[in-house]
Amino acid sequence: MDKFSIEVFYIAFSKIVKMFKSYAQKELKKYNLSPNEVEVISCLDYKSTSSEIAREVNVSKALVSRSVKLLIKKNYIYVEPNPVDKREFVIKLTDSGKEISDAIKRVKKNFAEKAFKEFGEEEFTVLKALINLIIINITKN
Repeated sequence: MDKFSIEVFYIAFSKIVKMFKSYAQKELKKYNLSPNEVEVISCLDYKSTSSEIAREVNVSKALVSRSVKLLIKKNYIYVEPNPVDKREFVIKLTDSGKEISDAIKRVKKNFAEKAFKEFGEEEFTVLKALINLIIINITKN
C-alpha cells in the first residue's frame, strides 16, 4: 500500500469522526454536553466504571473522571460504591441521564441511517467485517 492510499483512508476516517461529532454536538446542544461526556453516557449501557470506560474509548482515566464529575453536577449520573472493587465506583444514569442516553442513541441511529442509506445488506456486512479486522490488527501486540 503506498503512502497516498494510506493518507486517503486516514483523511476519510478523520472526516467521518469529525462529521459525526459535529452532527452530535448540534443535535444534542440543549443538553450542554462535551464530546467526552457524550462518550461516557454512551458507554454506560455496557460499561459501569471509569476504568472500563477509559479502556473502551481509549482515553485516560483522569479524563473520564473529569467528565463523570461534570455529569454528576448536571444530575445526569450518580455513583455507588463498587461491591467488587472498593477503590472504584459504579456509575449509573439518573432519569435525566436516561433521557439523554436515549437522545444519544437516536442521534447515532439517525447519523448511521444517513451515512449508510445507499448500502445494501451485503455492503454493510462487508464494511463491518473490514472495520473489525482493522481494529483487530491495530490492537494486536
